[in-house]
Amino acid sequence: MNIVNDGDEYLIRYMEIIESGTTEEFITFAKAYNIFQVPRAKVYVRMCDKIKARLDREGLSHEVVRPE
Repeated sequence: MNIVNDGDEYLIRYMEIIESGTTEEFITFAKAYNIFQVPRAKVYVRMCDKIKARLDREGLSHEVVRPE
C-alpha cells in the first residue's frame, strides 16, 4: 500500500480503513503507515492512536503492524 498525502480526501479514506476496513486491509495500511516512527505532527499522533485503539479492540499486538 502506498501512503500518499493528496489533501483531506486521504484522511477520510484512512479513517475508513482504520474504523471499518477488513482486518487484512487495516493491517496492511497500518504497516505502511508505520506507527513506530518518531512523531512529528499532531495528525500522525492521532492516526497512530486510532490504529493502536483498533489493535487493542481486536486483541492484536502492536507488533503485528511493525513494518518488515
